Amino acid sequence: MCYNGQCLICDAGYYLGTDGKCYPELTCDKGYLLGEDELCHPECGNSGTYCTGDSICLNNQCLICDPGYYLATDGKCYPEEENCDYGYVLGEDGLCHKQCGLEKVYCTGDSQCYFGRCVSCDPGYYLGTDGKCYSEKTCESGYLLGEDDLCHPECGNSGTYCTGDSQRYNGRCISCNPGYYLGTDGRCYP
Repeated sequence: MCYNGQCLICDAGYYLGTDGKCYPELTCDKGYLLGEDELCHPECGNSGTYCTGDSICLNNQCLICDPGYYLATDGKCYPEEENCDYGYVLGEDGLCHKQCGLEKVYCTGDSQCYFGRCVSCDPGYYLGTDGKCYSEKTCESGYLLGEDDLCHPECGNSGTYCTGDSQRYNGRCISCNPGYYLGTDGRCYP
């Protein structure tokens, strides 16, 4: 390749930069492609291409809508309305819905947004804070359903339960240091 009137060649595994210097060839992780901007971009499906500009990958295709329109999850372009606050998108029903993720999508039906994607659980289950579905098991009065899907005694009327090695005493959770036990008076003893 010529640079400032000189023919330059880089060793294998290197490329010639626009400044006439040799640089190591850039590689991207699986599922990403190296762009002309020398950055790694997510591959659009298995198409061997990546989406640029405002285009969005949907069903292995880079799609873009005309200005004033947005791309919905059904692959169609709908008119954008300026009357939704930031973080909300106009739905097909004409109402503003909380945006899920970076794309202009929102969750419908019983689905909930979890880290940028809509997740739904089967009937009789609820979505936990870890993105997993748990049984909508109910506990008797004075007990609370824990993340482990078990009923735990409630600490007083605090809406919490004791976790780990802590024990309930007078409506509070008390934890003793290793080698100590909780006495009937609420104190820790060796």
